[in-house]
Amino acid sequence: MPLMNSKKTAVDLVIPVFNEEGVVEQTHKRLCDAIDALDYDFRFIYVDDGSRDGTANSLQKIAADDPRVTLLTLSRNFGHQAALTAGMDAAAAKRRAQGGIAEGLWRIAQPGASGQSGCHFMGGLFGQ
Repeated sequence: MPLMNSKKTAVDLVIPVFNEEGVVEQTHKRLCDAIDALDYDFRFIYVDDGSRDGTANSLQKIAADDPRVTLLTLSRNFGHQAALTAGMDAAAAKRRAQGGIAEGLWRIAQPGASGQSGCHFMGGLFGQ
C-alpha cells in the first residue's frame, strides 16, 4: 500500500458504513484498485454508524493492513448524514469538494451487475 507523500495533494475519502460485514472488504479493495495509480495521497475515513454485525472487526482488519485507513466508531446508529459529518470533521485536509470524483470512485468500486453491495458511500474529497 502506498504511504502518504507530503508533495502530493491529500485526499480524504469519507465512507460511512452500517452492517457491511463481507461487503466493506470488497469495497475497500476495489477503491484501492481504482486510486492506487492516481497521483494523490489518499486516506480512507471509515465511519461505523453503530453496526451490529461484524463490520467493526472487518474494518479493524482493513486498518491493520492499510496505514491509510482511519476508523471512527459511533456508539449507536445515528444515521447516514451524522456519520458523514463525523467523518468530514475528522478529515485533515484543508480544501474540500464533494460529488463527481467520489461518485466516480464509488461506481468503479461497485461489484459487477450480478453482485450486490449494501455500502452507502458518500464521499467527501479534501485536498490542499
